[in-house]
Amino acid sequence: MLPDFETLEDCARRARAERSLRIAEGIVEGVIAIDQAITAAWQRIAAFLRSRPAVSAGPAQARR
Repeated sequence: MLPDFETLEDCARRARAERSLRIAEGIVEGVIAIDQAITAAWQRIAAFLRSRPAVSAGPAQARR
């Protein structure tokens, strides 16, 4: 039931605004989730590379 002071157009406008807000919130949540996944992947890559032994300078100098 609509309140006496709210017209059907006002109700429809409010519903569209609320729907747009929900869509925008969903997009933001998706972007944040993607950013967190990419950050976690880069952190795993960095940890993996740090765990590998450093390449010795010997073979690089031998090529000269």
